[in-house]
Amino acid sequence: MLVFNRYWERLPFVLQMLVIVTLALLVAGTGLVYSAAHRDLHEAKQDLQRVMETTLQILPNALVEILAIGDFSSLQQTLARHLNHPDVVRISYSDASGTFVEAAENAEPLQAPEWFGMWIELNDLQSEKAIVVGGRQYGTLVITLTAHRAINHTWHRLQGNLLIVALALVLAFAGIWLLLRTGLQPLRILDAGSQSLSQGNYDCRLEIRGSPEFRRSLSAFNYMTESLQRSREELWKEKEEAQSARKHAEQIAAEEELLEIFLHLSLSELDLVGYLRATLKELLNEVPWLRLKPRGGVFLTDREQEISMLHLTATYNFHPALTGLCHNIPIGQCLCGKAAADKSILFSQSVDEQHTTHFLGMEDHGHYCVPILHGDLLLGVFVLYVESGHQSMSRERTFLERTANVIALGISRRYSLWDLEQSKLQAVEANRAKSEFLANMSHEIRTPMNAIIGMTHLSLRTQLTAQQQDYLEKINKASQSLLRILNDILDFSKIEAGRLEMESEPFRLDEVVDRLSNLMFHRAREKRLEFLHHVDPAVPLHLIGDPLRLEQVLINLAGNAIKFTMQGEVVVKVALLKRSATSVQIRFSVCDTGVGLSVEEINKLFQPFTQADASTTRRFGGTGLGLSISRRLVEMMQGEISVSLPDTFSKGDREVSEKVDFSQ
Repeated sequence: MLVFNRYWERLPFVLQMLVIVTLALLVAGTGLVYSAAHRDLHEAKQDLQRVMETTLQILPNALVEILAIGDFSSLQQTLARHLNHPDVVRISYSDASGTFVEAAENAEPLQAPEWFGMWIELNDLQSEKAIVVGGRQYGTLVITLTAHRAINHTWHRLQGNLLIVALALVLAFAGIWLLLRTGLQPLRILDAGSQSLSQGNYDCRLEIRGSPEFRRSLSAFNYMTESLQRSREELWKEKEEAQSARKHAEQIAAEEELLEIFLHLSLSELDLVGYLRATLKELLNEVPWLRLKPRGGVFLTDREQEISMLHLTATYNFHPALTGLCHNIPIGQCLCGKAAADKSILFSQSVDEQHTTHFLGMEDHGHYCVPILHGDLLLGVFVLYVESGHQSMSRERTFLERTANVIALGISRRYSLWDLEQSKLQAVEANRAKSEFLANMSHEIRTPMNAIIGMTHLSLRTQLTAQQQDYLEKINKASQSLLRILNDILDFSKIEAGRLEMESEPFRLDEVVDRLSNLMFHRAREKRLEFLHHVDPAVPLHLIGDPLRLEQVLINLAGNAIKFTMQGEVVVKVALLKRSATSVQIRFSVCDTGVGLSVEEINKLFQPFTQADASTTRRFGGTGLGLSISRRLVEMMQGEISVSLPDTFSKGDREVSEKVDFSQ
């Protein structure tokens, strides 16, 4: 069944229709022929039966008189006379005496095939009847009827019917074929149009013909193809627009990527010439849509002089002859100079009259000359070679303008860095000169100051009046204060100039703390303060370092604590933080109950020439260098210094601590 369906589906529609109609007509014709043959056969059987009945009814009556007189010759004639019916082929008479009279005639030849007779089952008919007159039986009459005529008649009728059916079938087949051929012509047109449409021919239009239904179908097909063609055209248009938009987006993305590369180069650590060469290389080799030739150069103006000349600073694949000819170009000459003068992009498709520089063997080419501007300031011009005949586009100019802005950023940055470096060098040199001046001046001033202090000290040991004693003591105090200031300035100047060196020698920590305690004890007692110190037993006493600078830092911190504390106590603590086989880290803390500090005051506490409160300079005196010098000294000893306001202290409490590493 599946095989039949597969082959049946491959047949053309017209042939399928013809096969179906033919089979239908054959079935219908066969039924009609069979029905007619069956009817004819039934009628033939009835005719034979009627002939038999009629003969059996008439013939005995005709034979009664003849049999009564025993005229057997007349009997023969009478029997023969009743053979005139075509179906009667034999009549015989016999009696008990042995008399037998027969009249026979050859039957009509059988024209139908033998199988037909067997199929219709129509055989010869034979019947007998006794002749009885007045209760006496004379004999028996036997009549034989042949079925040949009925069979031939039925056969001829069947042939006729078959001929009629065949003729009707042929006529119907021809009519249906003509009808389908003409009626299905629009379908063939529609099929051809569908095949053409499937092959991508959207311009095909079908001829409108046939019945109204077909005309509507063909018109709908034409409308569909027109709609498809319009949709296809719109789709192609949208596709082209999408491709153009994608290409535009890809180009924008590529431009942004290149500009990002240029920006990275601008922010790189390359020097000016290296930066310009790297940018030229990227620009000439990574911008395919510009159709650039791999050749270009960058001209910069002179920063130190009036802008009147362009100097060739960086090149990429420049011809040696051109490098010499274009080394210096006046503003306004040649295409590069004109672009610099106009501060706008100039383009040339080929080497024309605008080019004033020529050399033997120079190839024809186009130019993009792009000014490099930082605001309105002209920094230079970069030149890019293009293929001869290249058509300039606005998008190219926009991209080159943006590129020029990035290059201007890179150039300006390097100019600024160079200026900053120069300013830094000048500032360092000025600071060094200042520090050396301060160190020299402090040293020169300290020498006579020591003489004044010494002579004052000697004068105080002589016999003086009360007034002279008062004057000399004031001179001594003022001299001591001035000497401390000079010492601070000298130390600070040495540190700034890098001339202060740390010593590394063995010392005893307890001796440093004792000297600090002896010195601070008298100052604290003058202000009625309690001065205490505590050294953790775990702290080793034998160390290697700079005891003088350590003592200077501790004196500075403890002195500040006493100076800013009106009542209460000042405590110096020494604790061990970390210890190894060769070194220790020790923490020195100075705690007081003084005026206290705010967070803002702590942030500027260690800055030079600065005090937490400007009023403290007037109230307590000082230069503001002590803590700054202490911080520098601690850092030089590989330590750190800090200020904290613990929650456990009172409002005015504070703690200044330092962590210092020492060798053992």
